[in-house]
Amino acid sequence: MKVYKKKLNFLLIGMVFSLGAVFHWSMHFPKVELLQAQKQNESVMGNIKTKKAGEVQMQEDQKAIEAVYHAMYRYEITKDVDNLANILSDRYVLVHMTGLEQSKEEYLTCVRNGQLHYFSEETDHLSIEVQGDTAVLTGQSRVNAAVFGGSRRTWPLQLVISMEKKNGTWLMSRAQASTY
Repeated sequence: MKVYKKKLNFLLIGMVFSLGAVFHWSMHFPKVELLQAQKQNESVMGNIKTKKAGEVQMQEDQKAIEAVYHAMYRYEITKDVDNLANILSDRYVLVHMTGLEQSKEEYLTCVRNGQLHYFSEETDHLSIEVQGDTAVLTGQSRVNAAVFGGSRRTWPLQLVISMEKKNGTWLMSRAQASTY
């Protein structure tokens, strides 16, 4: 009977020890898993914040680019060549529907002397694609103008404008005109 009690006590002590070890490990692993889950959550939340910040920046860029597009027409209509020059990069090129290419200076001269005479503009559609510090705006507007000695008329004018961001400012670097 004594041997049996000793074996039973040994067995009970072993079970208590085993249960204690299981309890200890079960308490430890959830903490590790919880810490891993928290780190993963922080990483995901950081990515979400970064993505949202990127989306906010893209929306701000799109608004700024749209503002440049409308300013271009406002400056053309009012013949404000100085401000028009400020939204064009130094290497700006305008490609007319006819294929005629004008440098920045040639274009500004034609606006200044009335060879390109703009009266009004009404935007029908804008599409803006931003890739970092470059963008492409496709604008479709009804533009009332008289160009190169022609009669005044309303043109369904589409401009595909390449833009670049320099020192935080969006500038037009190339515009391709066509009708839509």
